[in-house]
Amino acid sequence: MQYRKDITSGALIGAVSIIYLLLTCKVNIFTGPGAAPLSARFVPAMWGTILLILSVLLLVRGLRKRKAALQKRGAAEQSRFSLKGFYLQNTEVILTFAVLAAYIYLLKPVGFLIMSALYIFAEALILSKRGKRRVITALVLAVTASVLIDFVFVRLLYVMLPKGILGF
Repeated sequence: MQYRKDITSGALIGAVSIIYLLLTCKVNIFTGPGAAPLSARFVPAMWGTILLILSVLLLVRGLRKRKAALQKRGAAEQSRFSLKGFYLQNTEVILTFAVLAAYIYLLKPVGFLIMSALYIFAEALILSKRGKRRVITALVLAVTASVLIDFVFVRLLYVMLPKGILGF
């Protein structure tokens, strides 16, 4: 049944990467004096392309596993589908996209520091096994990582991040 996770993840990540690649066209390119040979679009387009290629590979791997499993088990496997079964087999993927959507939606009003800490904390809990979840470790990781990322981008690289309700 691992093939279902690969197919679902590959399709969803592929769709997100296509949307991401389409949005890279909206990045403004500086064409004035001193313009670099690589524009501001290059790195986002490169990451979007890499993500799309990896998602296609994941999708192909899932389809190959599915074909092998169906040949092994017969056609009875094809006909069974339930929404509850789909959710139970793809809980991590669905929750990851839901948490990511909430993070994107609340990033500006709440702020980078708080939302990044909450996002990393939630992802650490979602992606860890039920019996081996360490809440304190995930909380320390989330706070440390978000403060460190904020420090590097704001203080060292002078990149403005959403301040939100805290104002810093």
